[in-house]
Amino acid sequence: MRRILRRREMVADDWSHLGEEAAEGAALIVPLAELRKDAGRWWQWSGRLGVRITPIDRVEELARRGRRRAPGPGVPARALRL
Repeated sequence: MRRILRRREMVADDWSHLGEEAAEGAALIVPLAELRKDAGRWWQWSGRLGVRITPIDRVEELARRGRRRAPGPGVPARALRL
């Protein structure tokens, strides 16, 4: 199990990545390319959804696709919360 630094403590990472075993409604991180490919599926996701971005991804489109929330406590630095 992955561990991350959260609030100065090492804790279990409760986020899964696409391709790993994850229950419906779990906190899940998907690549931006996957979000683009099957947007309807991911906008209906009942759990927390993170988007993995690369340096060449244009994140501006995320701001135009529905509501935005700033990353808050419990969101890994590598994930952008939608």
